[in-house]
Order: sequence, then C-alpha cells, then structure tokens
Amino acid sequence: MLITVRNRTSRTITLLGGGGPQPFRSVIERVAVQVRLAPVPPEGGRIPVTGLRSWSDGNSPPAAIPPGRSAWVQSNFLMRDCGSLQKDEALTVNRTITLAYDFGDGLYGAQPVAVKSGAIILSRGPLHPRVPINTVG
Repeated sequence: MLITVRNRTSRTITLLGGGGPQPFRSVIERVAVQVRLAPVPPEGGRIPVTGLRSWSDGNSPPAAIPPGRSAWVQSNFLMRDCGSLQKDEALTVNRTITLAYDFGDGLYGAQPVAVKSGAIILSRGPLHPRVPINTVG
C-alpha cells in the first residue's frame, strides 16, 4: 500500500517512518514502512510512474522532505492464519497510519493520516482443498 504525503511547512522535515495500532496482528500485520522523497511531478501533469517498490520486511532509512515536496510512504503487510477469520465477518484494517517525523532542532512529532483508499477489507473465503502429497514407497 502506497500513499503520498506533502510537506506543507517552510522547513525540511525528515520523515522517520510510520505505524499505528494493529488490532488483528494474528491475521494481518504491518511489518515494514518505507519512506522516500517523491519525484517532482512533470509540469501540468501527474506522476506517470508508481512509487511502489518490491515487498520487504525491513523499514527504510529516514527521508528528508524539503518544503513543498511530497514523500511516498509504503506499508508492507504480512498475512497469515486466515482460517481464524469468522465466516460471515469482514475486518477492515489500515484506515490510518501515524507518521513520525523530525522537524529539526530536536523537535519530533507524529501525525495520524487517514488512508481511506488504502483500507484493507478481509473476509473468510472458501477453504482450499488439501491436495495429498504423493509418496514414493
């Protein structure tokens, strides 16, 4: 999941990473957050490329975001134990991420950001049939 955030201050801010509550960790867990400076968009247009990188379970180093520039924030999730989901219940996760930043001069902060388009809705699907392993005897 990738979002774009903009530095609307007059100072360079160092984006340290992100996180937040994870109420269903046994099923889905944010395992890493990568942050990086987004390229300057072409004049009069949108960024023609996505900022999504390969999946990783490691956080990136901090990224300096100059005034008026944007950053890409990528969250990587690990899913497991989907069978523990209730049959007729849908879980919605990843509605927000709290970004941590260094404002400089020893000032640190955190800001929750709504991620409406990045919400993940999980529901239990059909069980996959188990295929027996052939053994050579």
